Amino acid sequence: MKKQILIILCVAALFHQSIAQQNLDSLRKICIISDLPDTSRINAFLQIASQIYHSKIDSGFYYANKTLTILNSNITLKDISIEKKQLLKADVFNLFGEMFYYKGIMDSAIFYNKKANKIYTTYQSEKKLAQSLVTLGAIYDYQAKNKEALANYKRAQQIFEKLNDTNGVAYALNNLGVLYYSQGDSAIGLAYLEKCMILHQKKGNNEELIWTLNSIGNIYVNKKNYKKALKLYQQALLIDEKIESKSGLAYTFKNLGNYYLKLNILDSALYYHQKDLELYTKLKGESGIALSNTNIGKVYYEKGNYKFAKQYGETAYSITKNLNLTLRTFEVAELLKDVYYKTSEYKKALYFTNLWIQLKDSMRNAETERASLRQRMQYEYNQKEVLSNEKHKQELQIASEREQKQKILTYSIGLGLGLVGIFLFFVFNRLQVTRKQKKVIEKQKIEVELQKTVVEEAHHLLREKHKEITDSINYAERIQRSFLATTEMLDKNLKDYFVFFRPKDVVSGDFYWAGELNNGNFAFSVADSTGHGVPGAIMSILNISSLEKSIEKETEADKILNQTRRIIIDRLKKDGSEEGGKDGMDASLLVINKERTQLSFAAANNPVFIVRSTVIASEERTKQSHSNEQIASLPTVISNDGYHLIEYKPDKMPVGKHDKDAEPFNLQ
Repeated sequence: MKKQILIILCVAALFHQSIAQQNLDSLRKICIISDLPDTSRINAFLQIASQIYHSKIDSGFYYANKTLTILNSNITLKDISIEKKQLLKADVFNLFGEMFYYKGIMDSAIFYNKKANKIYTTYQSEKKLAQSLVTLGAIYDYQAKNKEALANYKRAQQIFEKLNDTNGVAYALNNLGVLYYSQGDSAIGLAYLEKCMILHQKKGNNEELIWTLNSIGNIYVNKKNYKKALKLYQQALLIDEKIESKSGLAYTFKNLGNYYLKLNILDSALYYHQKDLELYTKLKGESGIALSNTNIGKVYYEKGNYKFAKQYGETAYSITKNLNLTLRTFEVAELLKDVYYKTSEYKKALYFTNLWIQLKDSMRNAETERASLRQRMQYEYNQKEVLSNEKHKQELQIASEREQKQKILTYSIGLGLGLVGIFLFFVFNRLQVTRKQKKVIEKQKIEVELQKTVVEEAHHLLREKHKEITDSINYAERIQRSFLATTEMLDKNLKDYFVFFRPKDVVSGDFYWAGELNNGNFAFSVADSTGHGVPGAIMSILNISSLEKSIEKETEADKILNQTRRIIIDRLKKDGSEEGGKDGMDASLLVINKERTQLSFAAANNPVFIVRSTVIASEERTKQSHSNEQIASLPTVISNDGYHLIEYKPDKMPVGKHDKDAEPFNLQ
């Protein structure tokens, strides 16, 4: 999960409020008037640096350096005490820390921030110390040093609460909220951020509200509440445009890009990430530039454009590697390992997989939990320290007794060390072997991890293909069923009937069909088309269509089958083969004359069975002459318990291309 914490402290809050609202032109005039008090000129330089570094980082460093030059060049400045001079230096160091943070040079940011904190602590400037601690926490957070980040945020929160500083509490809550959420404590994180949002809204802190709205929006994206997330981003965007905050606009664009990437709306994602890259480039924020390149690379990866994905990913990696940005390096390593796998550059894929695993292990959530536990233990220890004097006396007495025993132990230790030396010799040899084995295991682990990734992707692709095929077959089954005889049609023309239809596959060549003829008679058919599964289903639709075409002119069962056979043969001639397709169906077609209550039928490789309680004369004769093999087409009668099963033999040819396709079907 990506962390979305940014510094939300405004450096201007560190300086005197008397000039906070002056515009840059007025401040520049103050800088060049030498007759003004030194404090006015120094504060003017600092105010300019703090206001412009987001858009002109080099100018920010220029004015900050000018301030430090003035402070260092005068041993005794007019109207400035030693304490005030030191605190102004701390303000400059703190500003340097924020500017280096903004450029993504984290080691320098930490160095200057700690220098400022040391001075603030010395002169008990608690508010400025708390503000600087929030900044230091954010720097550690970007380096994935969760223990240090949490400690600084908590300490800042305690100081702000002690001073009843609502704005300061809101700043600390914002960064604590995102840190907790990024470590898996979503409920606590969201509670912190929503409380922070309410505080900013009450105080009218629009600049800070932008970051909090974006952070809450990011949480709702991860919770898949996309509608609420988009609403929060849009609120932040309105504030960005209202106060013309370039850094806030870049941050909102970045989150909108991630939002659309999450929804797989890739063109919109690319648009917003290119916009935030453009802004971060103008602002010269190296960390933001690295993240934007990584995000654009992800969009191109999803588009299947691995060339551009690799190009943007390598650009991001060169920045993060030089600036030692752990979190950003982790993000781009995750992208590049997948890109190089797709482009079959397996050596590089293995390198970035190894880097990704290494960084992933170093950023585990357990570190924050251990840090919290250590803080609680330290607090309990400090509380107990007050009551420790008596205990200390007891410890001195114990120490005295321990000295008496020390002499005895010294001789024992000497002997023990000799034995340990011998033991360590054997342990060292064994350790060498173990280290070699460990290297082999680690190498195998990386190879297995890479192979696992390949297998998982293949498995995912297989599941997707299986789903597509299953969905297609189910859809085909619905289409095929629409061609079968409907319940309404059967209810209208039959009574006391049932249909037993259980094909082997979801779709097949088996079907039952019914229709009303032009002369008012009712026809129905049971058939088995050539082919199984999907091919059989397609053939069944062709056969049904041919039957329905035939009954437009024909009303007799044999003639309907004859006409159906001609239509099927004509259609299958178009398959490109010399003889034309030999597909078709085995079918029984029955026609009921309702007025005369008479049944007639024609059968192609599919017999007709009739059950009745009496046998008519013609059937009786059939029963008597059944032993004559020359009368194979005559019906067979089997009697049992007063009922007779009469089987009418079919014509030994299919409805389709066949050696006997010139012979007509018999009407029975």
